[in-house]
Amino acid sequence: MKNITLFAIITIALSHFSYSQETSKRITIHNTSQVLYNQLTNQGIDLRCGTTHDKNKVTLELGQYELDLLDSYGINYNVEIDDLTKFYQDRINKTYNKALIDLEIEKSITLAQRASVSSVTVDNLLEYTGCSEIDWATPTNFNLGSMGGCL
Repeated sequence: MKNITLFAIITIALSHFSYSQETSKRITIHNTSQVLYNQLTNQGIDLRCGTTHDKNKVTLELGQYELDLLDSYGINYNVEIDDLTKFYQDRINKTYNKALIDLEIEKSITLAQRASVSSVTVDNLLEYTGCSEIDWATPTNFNLGSMGGCL
C-alpha cells in the first residue's frame, strides 16, 4: 500500500512539474480567412483577447497545446517570440525601476492636489460616452505588486 501511495505522489508531482514548465510563444499566421478564423475558434483558440489582427495576418500568444492543434491541422505560422516567459521577465527587469519612480511621482501629484473622491468620479461608469479614458487619481497607498507590477 505504501508503494502505491508513493507512486501516486511521485506521478502527480512529475505531471504537475512538467505541466508548469510549458512555454508559450508569440506567433503570426499569414493569409488569414474567415474559414481559418472559424477553424481556430472551433478548436477553442481565443481570437479576441491579446490578439492583433492586421489585414491578412493575425498575431497571438499560444501555449504548446494550441500550437500542437495548429500543427495537426496543417496551419502554418511564424514564431515571433520563442519564450514569452523570458520575454516578459526581461521587459520587467528593464522597466520596473522606472515604473517605481513614475508611481512615486503620481502619488506626489495626488497628495499635492488633495482631490476628493467626488472630484474624480463620473456620473455613470456603465454608460460609455467616448473613447477617452478617465484620469483617475493615484491612491497614495498603491504599490506595484510582485507580479510585474500587477497585484
